[in-house]
Amino acid sequence: MILRIIRWLRGYLLFTVTGRFPERFINLLNKNGVRYWNLVPTEKGYTGQMAVRDYLNIRKMAKNCSVLLKCKEKTGLPFFIKKYKPRKGLLIGAVCAILIMSILNQFIWVIDIKGTEKIGEESIREALKSVGLQIGTYKGSLNVRSVVREATVLLPAVGWMSINALNNIAYVEVREKSKQPKLSDDTSPCNIKASQDGVITKTLVSRGTCVVKKGTAVAKNQLLVSAVVEGKTEEIDLNYVHSLAKIYADVNEEKRFSVKLNSTCLIPNENYTEKSNLNFLGLSIPVKTDFSQAGVGLSVFKTYRLNPNNVILPLGTTNQRQYYYNESSRKINIKTAKNILKKKIATYECFKYKNNNVKSRKIIYSKTPEKLSAKVIYVINKNIALPQKIQVDNEQIDETGVDENNND
Repeated sequence: MILRIIRWLRGYLLFTVTGRFPERFINLLNKNGVRYWNLVPTEKGYTGQMAVRDYLNIRKMAKNCSVLLKCKEKTGLPFFIKKYKPRKGLLIGAVCAILIMSILNQFIWVIDIKGTEKIGEESIREALKSVGLQIGTYKGSLNVRSVVREATVLLPAVGWMSINALNNIAYVEVREKSKQPKLSDDTSPCNIKASQDGVITKTLVSRGTCVVKKGTAVAKNQLLVSAVVEGKTEEIDLNYVHSLAKIYADVNEEKRFSVKLNSTCLIPNENYTEKSNLNFLGLSIPVKTDFSQAGVGLSVFKTYRLNPNNVILPLGTTNQRQYYYNESSRKINIKTAKNILKKKIATYECFKYKNNNVKSRKIIYSKTPEKLSAKVIYVINKNIALPQKIQVDNEQIDETGVDENNND
């Protein structure tokens, strides 16, 4: 590969040798140390390749051997320059383009952020901009360690950050902090009562005296775990502790869903408008605007960047196409309405009961002229433990509960 590059830079040509004694001419080249390659025999002689300098020195040898020497093709940088020598502007433009690309490659034009789930990318971009990393930043002045350290301070939700500047792209990878469980240091006496009616299926008591068993039916606010425990010594008969337990029970819950039988919907039409911006050196310049229509629309953005030889340049376009919709009345039958309700129910269960066990469900449909409704009766297995503070002298001074939807 290197030898081919050297030959191309020096220039070489394809020659043919014909005559009565072409073999004698080839032997004479070997005797005088003339370099050639890719020698191929033909019906009348030989063809091969040779450097330009050597070709100019072998004409006398060809004349002495009574052979005809011809040049068929010229290849290499000297011939390329000679061909385009009258067009100096083209050469100057190519050199300028290479210089401009080399200079622009020393700046950051793209910031690629990965690893975000809860933190918005815009928040990270604003934090990076305030500490010195933004579109157009010179890579030579970029202190990656300082940027990472200061950006992490500005983003408390980020636990780890890494920045790698490759060509003109800054790859930013972040890891968000995991949410630490809240540890309660409350040691005041506390009972655990039932947050709702149910049938006990499992008891996990860490502290306190459990007063219910598996299979017991309990009512709301019924005592499940007592804060009173027996003392370990004869001097102390009873102790009062802060009860800790998880009491799982099968409970009934209801949820209602509905869907309208007569409604309006949006149907896309063939009309759309476009808007284009030219992006250059971080600036957005409008080049086309066409938003003459009115009505409900959906915008779709497409960004194109100039990327010669995998080098992203600060030049591109952003096209915004807005599609328009017409309002139309829609009537659905009972079968379609039931399918829509089933999808709503499945979506609700996916987010509401993802940490609980849905043991059974019963769907009861009811219809009116305007809508179809569904009442879903669930049997859910969940933790119904509800801590409630007590006073040791049996006078209740504080009785608080937690959210029934957050019993874990």
